[in-house]
Amino acid sequence: MRLSLDVRMQYALEEELDLAARRVGATGAGAIILDGRTGETYALASWPRFDPNQAGSASEAQRLNRVAGSVYELGSTIKPFTVAMALQEQVTTSGEVFDLNRPLNVGGRPITDEHPIEGLVTLRSILSHSSNLGAAQLALRIGGVRQRDYLDRLGLTRPARLEIGRNGEPIAPNLTARRDIAGRGFGYALASSPVALAGAYSVFTNQGARVEPTLIARAPDAEVERTPVFSTDVTRQMLVYLRATVTEGTGRAADVPGLLVAGKTGTAETRDETGAYTSDRNFSSFAGVFPANEPRYVIVLALDGAGADQAGGVVAAPAVARTLRRIAPMLGLRVEPQAQPR
Repeated sequence: MRLSLDVRMQYALEEELDLAARRVGATGAGAIILDGRTGETYALASWPRFDPNQAGSASEAQRLNRVAGSVYELGSTIKPFTVAMALQEQVTTSGEVFDLNRPLNVGGRPITDEHPIEGLVTLRSILSHSSNLGAAQLALRIGGVRQRDYLDRLGLTRPARLEIGRNGEPIAPNLTARRDIAGRGFGYALASSPVALAGAYSVFTNQGARVEPTLIARAPDAEVERTPVFSTDVTRQMLVYLRATVTEGTGRAADVPGLLVAGKTGTAETRDETGAYTSDRNFSSFAGVFPANEPRYVIVLALDGAGADQAGGVVAAPAVARTLRRIAPMLGLRVEPQAQPR
């Protein structure tokens, strides 16, 4: 049996994840890099780490694989799928303009944006500036039945099939209240694993079809099972929006000149001991594909237990950029030299 893991990329990913997790005081972290066209996993890192030569002395927290074995409400990294669903179902168009200056009352509670977008905006701004309000409006147009069908095909409502000890069981109740439908549109009311999220992002590397992540190397002529989710046209449009998120939106810190990174930041509040959401501890992440002009590779990096001011664009996106600079030559990709500060 030959694994798809690349020891060079594995080392780089583990180092950068360790650095990012320590900087923010995270309680846990995980990251994965895969070939989005074949599903082959090149690197998979979970933090805190342990010495496999002394596995018996590792704590329970160290033994937990946070990429495949844990599930989280994934936050705004889900929004690209909401926008894609709306385009696919033709409940909106790329030219529609939205007024997001007033809260949306759903189930007796308002949905707002922490940083409101002034003026009339399009889907591009809803995604690049990560509007909960815009995503909620689109989710309600899509409706619960169609939303669930897409989430199923994206692989977010069942355990991933990664060849590892344990794949976490998603928390995916089929809730039909408008508040839950809206919440799923911007990353709540559904908890899944980072590896499942990476598999879902493979739709952006396969013209709209999803590939299952694997640790087994595939033969060059091996047939790859692909699950159709979105059309080629919708996928192309989404890549434009995801690239804009990195060049002009919340994901600017993930930009690597020359590499054309496209992706989405995520910042989800986590629950405290009483079960209530708290902004003091966040699940901060970045999920993306590259290069955007010929997308092939997927990266997901997430930090659990980040502080209130440690959003995905602030702490996860820079770690992604550092990682991609290191691994790009290993993939045969070239990046532009970093500008030296003056």
